[in-house]
Amino acid sequence: MTVGANERTTSAARIWLDEEGILNVLSLGVASTEESVREFLAAKDDLVGSDAVPMLLHAKDWPKGSPRSWGLFISVLENLSYAVAVVASPTTLRGMGAFPKIFDDLLIPFRVFESEEPALVFLRQHLND
Repeated sequence: MTVGANERTTSAARIWLDEEGILNVLSLGVASTEESVREFLAAKDDLVGSDAVPMLLHAKDWPKGSPRSWGLFISVLENLSYAVAVVASPTTLRGMGAFPKIFDDLLIPFRVFESEEPALVFLRQHLND
């Protein structure tokens, strides 16, 4: 894991906290594994502690992860973030299936966008939640 003041790099993602307090997660094009999710969780805690923060997932190059990696991520999502925006390509979006809608309906605001600006507008609406 590379350490910088407001940025960390894991085996699968570059993670940084922007000036607005939004945690950005940029996929490095590597499929998620349980270990890479654990690396992400450690990097997130290192950057912002255990507080839930709004997250922007830059997922245009996000290959499908293992079911166990998604299970681990899903099990802690409510404690990680109080709003999630995903910027995804149409191909990535198809691979996500009903996943975003299920979370949006059951747990936290969770939306998918094709570009970054509307995703940021959505997250800014939740910054003070």
